[in-house]
Amino acid sequence: MDTKSRLFLRVRDINTIIFEGYVKALTSTNDKGLFDILPFHTSFISIIKEKIIIHKEDGTKQEIPIDAGVLKQLNNTVQVFLGIQALA
Repeated sequence: MDTKSRLFLRVRDINTIIFEGYVKALTSTNDKGLFDILPFHTSFISIIKEKIIIHKEDGTKQEIPIDAGVLKQLNNTVQVFLGIQALA
């Protein structure tokens, strides 16, 4: 599969890379509800909560429970930063 048509995902907290690799899609939740990121998704940034569901290329899913984080999608690369506290 051409890497330009694949979605690259990196999930990390302040100390560790939790997941890194190519995926089919990513599902998470923000204040508007559940959403998916697929290849060629428009540029997107959001505060996320509850969980991340990674839809792997082999058809399996990996769910990561989270409190909160920031998700950034740009040019088929999704970066998720966990352990970021929102300012009140």
